[in-house]
Amino acid sequence: MRKMDYNGLILCKLQASLFSDYRDFSRCSPNIFIRRFMFSHLAERFDDLSILIESSSNQTFVENINDQYGETKHGQNISFNKDVLYWVGYVYRYWCFTYEIPSSKLYQYISPKMLMDRYPLYHSMDIEYVIERIIEEEKIEIPLKKSLDDILKEYIDYIDSLNK
Repeated sequence: MRKMDYNGLILCKLQASLFSDYRDFSRCSPNIFIRRFMFSHLAERFDDLSILIESSSNQTFVENINDQYGETKHGQNISFNKDVLYWVGYVYRYWCFTYEIPSSKLYQYISPKMLMDRYPLYHSMDIEYVIERIIEEEKIEIPLKKSLDDILKEYIDYIDSLNK
């Protein structure tokens, strides 16, 4: 697991802001927007931290997603509180950053509805605690990214087993 740092916090705030403000630039439902984001090229740039060297606005981010998937008004009458969307965006990015997993992979385990339903109970708690609780409650086993030390140890053990 990676420790949260300054860059990680910037990413969390960027994504949270995007989630809470996307309705200013798109009419689709929050669930559709979040799904599109989590599988987008934009999310990949959040995942690999390259978004940190860009200078873009939430409008540009939404336009990037619309360029990739096309605009939609599906579910336009569905709305959620901006605070809920901010929190969901923050939790998703915090989770991706610290567990070093791609957004698309995390989305397969954690749906927006799962997070939105937990907002009333968890929004004022520490994010790391929230993630631990959700993993425990849902019995989720998300594989952690292996460290270089772990990979080297496995390789050395493998070579040792061949030499026996």
